[in-house]
Amino acid sequence: MKKYICFLQLLVMASFISGCSHFGALKVDEELVGNMISLNANGETFNIEYIKNLCEKGTTSSETCTKENLLNIHINQIFNNLQKIEKENSKIEILLFIHGGLVPKRKAAIEAKKIAKEINEDNKKRKLFEPYVYPIFVNWESSMSASYKNHLLRIRQGEKRSKLFGWSTSPFYLIADTGRALTRLPITYTYQTYNMIKPVKTYNNSDLSIFNKNFYTEGKNNGHGISLGENRINNFSKIINKSTYVFPGVFKIITTPILDMVGKSSWDNMLRRTKTLFRTPGDFKINASGNSMNQEPNGGLSKLMRMLRKLKVSKNADKFSVTLMGHSMGTIVASEILRKYSENEDFDYDNIVYMAAATSIRDFETSVVPYLKAHSESNFYNLTLHPYAEENENTGYDFLPRGSLLVWLDDFATIPATPADKTLGKWNNAIRAWPYIPNEIRSRITLKGFGVVNDSKSNITDPQKHGQFNDVKFRFWRHKFREIN
Repeated sequence: MKKYICFLQLLVMASFISGCSHFGALKVDEELVGNMISLNANGETFNIEYIKNLCEKGTTSSETCTKENLLNIHINQIFNNLQKIEKENSKIEILLFIHGGLVPKRKAAIEAKKIAKEINEDNKKRKLFEPYVYPIFVNWESSMSASYKNHLLRIRQGEKRSKLFGWSTSPFYLIADTGRALTRLPITYTYQTYNMIKPVKTYNNSDLSIFNKNFYTEGKNNGHGISLGENRINNFSKIINKSTYVFPGVFKIITTPILDMVGKSSWDNMLRRTKTLFRTPGDFKINASGNSMNQEPNGGLSKLMRMLRKLKVSKNADKFSVTLMGHSMGTIVASEILRKYSENEDFDYDNIVYMAAATSIRDFETSVVPYLKAHSESNFYNLTLHPYAEENENTGYDFLPRGSLLVWLDDFATIPATPADKTLGKWNNAIRAWPYIPNEIRSRITLKGFGVVNDSKSNITDPQKHGQFNDVKFRFWRHKFREIN
């Protein structure tokens, strides 16, 4: 779990020197260019060598290879690849995958290459009636070090300021972050103590049977369901888990307030980046000639979605289906896609899959629910860890606060005004919201919590940690991963 170790590097400010992620150009293999769009904090493309070479070949001067031109060329590469696949296959499932937070751009590119390779292997073995799966990865810069650095040195009230202004005011922002953490010490220590002793609410088969009967009216569920895997943690392991809160968990006395100091500001900056994917900061600059009036958003993800519209209006549009899949903070981006790109001219998303969703219940109610009401053929899957695994995730050799990233969000990085403002990807949060889902869309909704096993190092078949949902060994792109067994 290097990303969590990087978190600690950042907290002592070492990440500005050594860094948990790297800034500048992004090296992407040529075969992955057609499967991945790579966007920086401003929603613009990274400097990808292969795309830059294509641009320079088509012009007499490299000066005309602006970021906008590079982005357009990159998206055209994806479109051309899709057209090529269309000619070779009778059915294509576009898998639009958005990774979560705390992921440096280079790590995201490496992971995307692994996933694409395994999907291609699946495609070679697929049966005649099965579609060719074509992944499109949205690689957005969400690393902790980059986010906090941006907050501390450049972003002021939602806008990127000059280096001089940013650096000169950075000490005040650091003091404010530190002061917030110090004044919240009684709260953060209380939460850690409470998390150590509180029982973890789970549900037995009888409970789940009642939930399913009440949720799926008239017995119609179209293969969907509410399920929770078994808790196979033995009593001895549970005692050991509790005891490690004391040693080496004693270090949480130090790491908990430091996490609180950095977490809130970094989270806010990462949220900002989920918005600039659609509209860049430059979209808000209006010149005197009015050239920017009535223009469409220039964010890389907006351009990608407009490209997908071209496929829908093509003569072979029936060939395509689309699965929209987000992991962790990627679900926040996915919810924004549903709000912005759900009109008749846009693609219908046959399946919407949220894995360990960092988006809030309220966000789900204002994006996914209205979309399902308007699109009667779409299905939604909410996949979570087992509550015991969620609350007891152990990272950084137990030096860091216990719990998954979603526990960190609900306890540190956000201040939920109501239970509806907590994360959707925690089972115990989601199950409380399920009774408020409208009856007319329930038959197309699944809530699936995976099981938890005694030894996470064994040959497990279910995710045991927040970061494992997009692990290739689980083949998360396959339908059976999201469906009720």
